[in-house]
Amino acid sequence: CTAPLGDLLRRPLDIAEQLGDCSGAQWRVLCFEACQQAFDATVPLPDLSTLSTQNIRNHWNLLLQLVEGKDGCCSHPSVQEREWWDAKIAAYLAWLTAIQRAVNADGPFESAVAALPSPPREIRYLWVTHMLQPACYKQDCARMFGCVLPHCNAIPLADDVTPRFKAWWQKHLQSEYPMAGSSGVLLSVDWYKGLDSCSSLVSEVRHTSLQFQADDGFAEGMRAQYRRFLKASLVSECALSPGALVDLTWHAHMTSPIDYETHFGG
Repeated sequence: CTAPLGDLLRRPLDIAEQLGDCSGAQWRVLCFEACQQAFDATVPLPDLSTLSTQNIRNHWNLLLQLVEGKDGCCSHPSVQEREWWDAKIAAYLAWLTAIQRAVNADGPFESAVAALPSPPREIRYLWVTHMLQPACYKQDCARMFGCVLPHCNAIPLADDVTPRFKAWWQKHLQSEYPMAGSSGVLLSVDWYKGLDSCSSLVSEVRHTSLQFQADDGFAEGMRAQYRRFLKASLVSECALSPGALVDLTWHAHMTSPIDYETHFGG
């Protein structure tokens, strides 16, 4: 690690050495705990009271359905299938255009957005992918809507296209879903950088631990570790990469874009 983060993490090692004779796994646990305690005491951690453990669980459940379908056996094609994904991206761009028209016709923004029908799985997947590049998402939303389009991980996933969504699409785009013609929308998101991020994370979390699903203490520990990651990222001179469970928590935060924007100062 580089200073100043390195100094913060090296200092507790002296504390760990005073904890008595220990080696192997016991030494690593004691050393980690000493580092953690000293880091928490030295660096004030960010307040994440709006990011609940339930939100993390909601995001995990949403990810599973987005990646595998509600029946657990309906994965999306590989990102190498560019033609398939390009068609879905076109539908997502048209969906954003429809939202823009709905807001103009049925505003104000909050009430028009609250009345939106839940989009089908492919559009929701791309919506989440878009939010996982938060600077791009904020910029694109500001250009289209003047503010950030909200998202809630707890909203149930519509695996299929509902009649209500079809009617809403027809009303604002004058065509049957998924046809819409050229939307003319240009986004700053790098799609082929992030399309596989959800499926990769699902695999990594499964290979790490699913204890957070039923263990409140474990899930709260994930929140604490994410808070440490955020603070460490701010004081470190090098880029930090989170583990799978911290990354899941980070995903849950980014896909609550209003809270995420508020936390990082708008």
